[in-house]
Amino acid sequence: MLIPYLLWQHKNNYLKNKLLKKMKYITVIGCKKCRRCYNICPTKAIEHIDGTARVKIIHEKCNLCTICVKMCPNKALKILE
Repeated sequence: MLIPYLLWQHKNNYLKNKLLKKMKYITVIGCKKCRRCYNICPTKAIEHIDGTARVKIIHEKCNLCTICVKMCPNKALKILE
């Protein structure tokens, strides 16, 4: 089936990116609640925190494409090692 393969491939890409990029990850610091990152994320690795418009990164889904970091107008998303 296609869906299990895609899930396996996404997990494999995630692990490969983590190893190649020296365990980098994206964090949210100073979110202004514009939700631009939430709308742009290709892997839907960004979720809303309950009761607020702020977001959090789901690191298991994130493939470190950094589109959210580049698109954030407030520079609230940071790449950390």
